[in-house]
Amino acid sequence: MKRKFILLAVLLLAVLALLAACGSTSSKPSKGLEFVSNGDGTCYVIDIGTCTDMDIVIPSKSPDGDSVTSIENGAFHDCSGLTSVTIPNSVTSIGDEAFEGCSGLTSVTIPNSVESIGERAFCECGGLTSVTIPNSVESIGVSAFSGCYKLIEVRNLSDLTITAGSFSNGGVGYYAKHIYQDGESYLHTLDDGYVFYENRNKVYLIAYNGNQPELILPANYNGKNYAINQYAFYNCSGLTSITIPNSVESIGVSAFYNCSGLTSVTIGNSVTSIGDWTFSRCSGLTSITIPNSVTSIGVGAFEGCSGLTSVTIGNSVTSIGEVAFSGCSGLTSVTIGNSVTSIGRYAFRGCSSLTSVIFANTSGWYRTETKNATSGTNMTVTNASANAANLKTDYYNIDYYWYRK
Repeated sequence: MKRKFILLAVLLLAVLALLAACGSTSSKPSKGLEFVSNGDGTCYVIDIGTCTDMDIVIPSKSPDGDSVTSIENGAFHDCSGLTSVTIPNSVTSIGDEAFEGCSGLTSVTIPNSVESIGERAFCECGGLTSVTIPNSVESIGVSAFSGCYKLIEVRNLSDLTITAGSFSNGGVGYYAKHIYQDGESYLHTLDDGYVFYENRNKVYLIAYNGNQPELILPANYNGKNYAINQYAFYNCSGLTSITIPNSVESIGVSAFYNCSGLTSVTIGNSVTSIGDWTFSRCSGLTSITIPNSVTSIGVGAFEGCSGLTSVTIGNSVTSIGEVAFSGCSGLTSVTIGNSVTSIGRYAFRGCSSLTSVIFANTSGWYRTETKNATSGTNMTVTNASANAANLKTDYYNIDYYWYRK
């Protein structure tokens, strides 16, 4: 019995030691960063140096013992491999472009000592979904958060006026759905990497921070249908397959923009709209079937999908946006459903391989150089090859809007 007790005690101590070690690792200061001394006992971070950490913890003191008081302009510029940054409470200023282009950054901790955030400091940090502005912050430079497309939640503890949809204060609130001081966050990160935003009956899939190449999106979130938010999978080049379930009702602007590795897309039958530039530059896509639930295809929705060879447009689609399939150089055939009444200008521009366009409804078509014109040149659309020749204009021809009466 005594031996068993000793053995259990030893195991317990080992587990506690391991947990303590793991806990300390997450806050251990990063090594290899470069500092420059101000000569007065303070210094600033000037470069990532030889540090290879993805989760950067900036120390409060340099190896020489100087207090770290600022992050220099461009110190971490274009460090796309960074995933998180913790800034110590000795820092009072974050320089211009300090973290610009850190596209993999999903978390930043700004302490209640920072007084100024420089121009473009976090510009194009497209992975950020939330940020807290502490009450010490007195100024945020122009475009400090420009291009942070997923930054939909801002906790504002400062005296600055941060407004949703506004470019003021560095545009920190421009994409925000929730700006608050007290209360709870509406963002929830699941164990499998999905980031959801839930505010009463409004539910959005904001981002995916996992690394699986083939995804079947969740059937629902807390029993609720949801929308795929704008830029949710923006630049996810490792994504190869996506299945969108029937619980998804809309796909936002640029949701899958430049997912160059994406080869397979299945769109559920509850999706009613495909937003502007949704699948733009998905060069690996070879075919797409747009279900009958979809009523509109946005501007540039499939622009630059050079690998796309065939498209079937469902019978509920009424409009195809401008440049929707522009630059799809591999596209050979298109079937346009019988409910389509408008095709935007340049919709098939640069589709050099297009040989067949079949209109399910062949009556009443005309084309015009004027948007929303009620009349124009009447077009006969019964010949698939002629249709292709008329629609696949190159970059030197006049292009037209197509309408059906």
